[in-house]
Amino acid sequence: MSPSISPTRHWYTPEYFADPYPFFEELRQLEPVHWSEPLGGWVLTGYEAVAEVLRSPEHFSSAGRMAALLAGLSETEQAHFQPVIDHFSVGMIRSDPPDHTRLRRLIQKAFTPRIVAESRSEIESLVNELLARWGDRREVDLVEDFAYPLPANVICRMLGLPPEDSRRIHQWTLGMNSVIAGTLPLREAAEQMQRALLELQQYYRQEIADRRRAPRDDLMSLLVAAEDGQDRLNEAELISTAENLFSAGHETTTSLIANGVLTLLKHPEQLQQLTESPGAPGFSMAIEEILRFESPVQRQTRVVRYDCEPFGQQMRQGQLVFVMIGAANRDPAHCDRPDQFDIRRHPNQHIAFGAGVHFCIGAPLARLEAEIAFTALLDRWQDFQLVSEEVDWMKSAALRCPAALPIRVRGK
Repeated sequence: MSPSISPTRHWYTPEYFADPYPFFEELRQLEPVHWSEPLGGWVLTGYEAVAEVLRSPEHFSSAGRMAALLAGLSETEQAHFQPVIDHFSVGMIRSDPPDHTRLRRLIQKAFTPRIVAESRSEIESLVNELLARWGDRREVDLVEDFAYPLPANVICRMLGLPPEDSRRIHQWTLGMNSVIAGTLPLREAAEQMQRALLELQQYYRQEIADRRRAPRDDLMSLLVAAEDGQDRLNEAELISTAENLFSAGHETTTSLIANGVLTLLKHPEQLQQLTESPGAPGFSMAIEEILRFESPVQRQTRVVRYDCEPFGQQMRQGQLVFVMIGAANRDPAHCDRPDQFDIRRHPNQHIAFGAGVHFCIGAPLARLEAEIAFTALLDRWQDFQLVSEEVDWMKSAALRCPAALPIRVRGK
């Protein structure tokens, strides 16, 4: 074990955000199921263990995660943050079967393959519109000018929200991620989260009330009307669902597009292969490899449901389990040459979209947006060049994405 990396430090440093994979590998070799005092939970870095936790809601719960993350605060502080705890106790991604099954069945009615497929022409139109805005510019920020506005506008249009609202909803989303990001003191992060939550809830309550009064042809109206027998989403579940769909609907895809362009620029021979033979199935394989190599969601959290001894470790009821998806997708025990980027990799059984009952409901939409985006970028531009080899990564433990990605472009 190198003395330069220790499982009790190096979390959330500039070096960690720049390249967490060497740290993951050394931690996996030392102790693949590791109790971290700084994080206050178990850290899993091996593919099989991570996949097993994700597929075992009967042992590792998605419910009560925010309460567990805030358990380090005093009782008075926890009472103050009850709105946060209540919000994060409701919704599809924050529940286990059978409640999760009920909610997913209701939400799936408004998120069918047909709805996703019908989005193609609108996504293509938006991609062309964003690229046209570049005009004669030869330097753009790929995140600000393309990778962020594309999925943010797509999910806004699907939900029936004004596209001009996407920026403020995005800011609320960033605030909502404060505790999960893990980079601020807990009390400060919780305050930031609660401020964003209360404003976001007010916004969505108004949108829900508008749909109940006058339904429209949009996803929000479908969610409001969704029912299964006598069962419908209540207001708290609707707010949670809308918040999660916007968050997951743009963050993962923004990361996928930005990570993909960055990775291809760092592997010009792979980029050349794509430009010489664009289109499926090669394009689909390339997208899957980007998802594996630079997983947008790096970490998910679960709560131990009862005392147990999985993976040779004694875990106690209520303890947090951090499953490191980015590490799992680079596990050499599961993936041959894991640190080599190969757009022709097959098979490619990554878990970038999760696994089990919580597999990402928006995965088909993210893949479709990425396919259309990369096709348009490669068709329009002969080559890209990074303005700088130094990349400013988002300071988040949960997401991996450049905060900005300035590139020079040369048109065909």
